Amino acid sequence: MGPIKKLKSALQSVDEQLRNMRESFSRQTSCFEQRIIELERQAKAQAEVQEQNQKRAQQQITALRQGMQALEKRADEARGELTELWRCTQALEKRADEARGELTELWRCTQALEKRADEAREELTELWQCTQALEKRADEARGELTELWQCTQALEKRADEAREELTELWQCTQALERRTETIQSQENQLTQYLERLRHEAEQFNQEFSSHKQLQWHMQFYYDNLWAQAEYDRVEAIRPGNQERLRAIKNKYKGKRCFIIGNGPSLRASDLDKLKNEYTFACNRIDLIFSETNWRPNFYCISDPSYFDIAKERCSHFDEIHTFLASDYLRESARYSTNVTFYPFNRMYRKIPEFSMDVSQIVYEGGTVTYVEIQLAVYMGFSEIYLLGVDNTINTKKLADGRIGVDHTGQHFYSGTDNREIENAENAWFDLSNRERCGLYDWNDTYATAKWHTEQIGVKIFNATRGGALEVFPRVDFDKCFG
Repeated sequence: MGPIKKLKSALQSVDEQLRNMRESFSRQTSCFEQRIIELERQAKAQAEVQEQNQKRAQQQITALRQGMQALEKRADEARGELTELWRCTQALEKRADEARGELTELWRCTQALEKRADEAREELTELWQCTQALEKRADEARGELTELWQCTQALEKRADEAREELTELWQCTQALERRTETIQSQENQLTQYLERLRHEAEQFNQEFSSHKQLQWHMQFYYDNLWAQAEYDRVEAIRPGNQERLRAIKNKYKGKRCFIIGNGPSLRASDLDKLKNEYTFACNRIDLIFSETNWRPNFYCISDPSYFDIAKERCSHFDEIHTFLASDYLRESARYSTNVTFYPFNRMYRKIPEFSMDVSQIVYEGGTVTYVEIQLAVYMGFSEIYLLGVDNTINTKKLADGRIGVDHTGQHFYSGTDNREIENAENAWFDLSNRERCGLYDWNDTYATAKWHTEQIGVKIFNATRGGALEVFPRVDFDKCFG
């Protein structure tokens, strides 16, 4: 508000100066006009006297001849006074011109002051608008301050509650510190006991280290020795087989593939979407060929119950790269040139082994899908999608009361092939003793595959529609082709 008062005071001072100047000019002008009127009056009076004198002179020429000299003298004096009056008139006119110039300048100053006054009024208007905006903002600020004050009150209330909680917490801390001291005393006793146990464990490890080394040697040395013997047998019948396996190592590095299971959820319409994908199939997949134009890139069999069926299939799958376990190879059998044999170790272990190099050995896992995963990893695929791998097991109570695996109804084609039904009816396994009958828990098998593939950055996804396989993260099959 200070600048507005100063500006109003300045404007009042300017208006007062203008008013004083107008009054002074008016007084000077009045004086000049009165002086001019007085001079004109005097001149008129003198003219009247001269006229009377002339009349008297005409009437009294004679009488005035004597006073002519006096009149002429008086006339000279009058002329002097008139000259002086003319000079004064000239000075007055000059002064009047100067006054007019001063009035013109004063008028210009007045115009400039009026213009400045208009600008000042505009500035005052803008300043008033700013003042209104500031007052509005001040009202908002008051509202914010009120809200802040309310928040402060709430915070103070919360602070009081926090102080009470801290007091209670401090009391609990004191009790915990006392409890900690007791626990530390117990820990010291446990530490001493653990030291004794550690010492005894070291003695135990030293005693049995040689036994462990012998056990590892027996397992993996004889695995490799057996695999090499199988290769020698295969090479004698099918020369170049091992070289064909080595040729596909990392051949598809960085790509993705689909492993097709024969579970009941498999659909022919889903297979049509895989025409441009790398796919693995197995066992009786040809039973769905009549419903789709899709064909797999790779085909695999590992189950001995499919051996007789496999011989027929491998003779006419000329365009599909087929992988068979080495114990399928017979000298009298005819196989396509696209068939490659892998050394398949069927030895049962509680936890299945996983091979990173199928040119050396392939391990059993209770399902042909496990073999296909080992093949896919060896071939360099970085993403593996499972389709139709339901991982469901039907069970049936045996005559002696034990619970066995019923292989019927496990596939999309169950009940349509007599040989399949015959094999399934004869293939009974006792779930009460998996180790005795060499039956793997498929969840353990897939968990092993997941652990080994994660170590090398290979990802496995379950794209099966439904089923019971939850080891791998699930993905929507239809969204795999975005």
